[in-house]
Amino acid sequence: MLLLISSGQGPEECGWVVKQLTHSLIKEAEALGLTTSIVDVVVEGHPNTYFSAMIDIKGDDAFCKSICGTMQWIGKSMFRPNHKRKNWFVSVSQIPEPETMPELDVKNLVFTTMKSSGPGGQSVNTTDSAVRVVHTPTGLTATSQEERSQHLNRKNATAKLARMIFEQNQSKLSDAEKIKWNYHNTLERGNAIRVYSGVNFKKN
Repeated sequence: MLLLISSGQGPEECGWVVKQLTHSLIKEAEALGLTTSIVDVVVEGHPNTYFSAMIDIKGDDAFCKSICGTMQWIGKSMFRPNHKRKNWFVSVSQIPEPETMPELDVKNLVFTTMKSSGPGGQSVNTTDSAVRVVHTPTGLTATSQEERSQHLNRKNATAKLARMIFEQNQSKLSDAEKIKWNYHNTLERGNAIRVYSGVNFKKN
């Protein structure tokens, strides 16, 4: 499960909480025997803060779901000593994993040959040199008839198909980034599911 820990565009104090919480949750998950990895970290401003962090936790969806929600830290600002605020909030959200297109594998390709044709259907080649390739997992199709050689047309059609799959992958990743940004900006202050306190980031 991918989890996004976000400061919700809060001040640097919230960024400090995000960093502390990220490493605290990883330690907690690993103590339960789960596999963790930091997928992405965004640092803005102070180097000891995370604007947001994305972690991947494998092995127990129940644990991940139990830590989704608003987290509160109670403590004095380490960046603004005279600041009166003592309650800081960050969010933990589950992020849908982007649907990735299957990689280009020859086992997933179906090639057919046909006669090349010119404008208006005029025959320009009496041999079956044109090639159409279908990517069976997605249904994407590419054709090449520019070359007289069937071998070269096969190569060109495959290259066209690879580009189409790459472009769709990029589009899906872009959509995933938009979803991530929406989650990043969603932060409900109050009703915290967990409360931490102090410079030692102790769970209450």
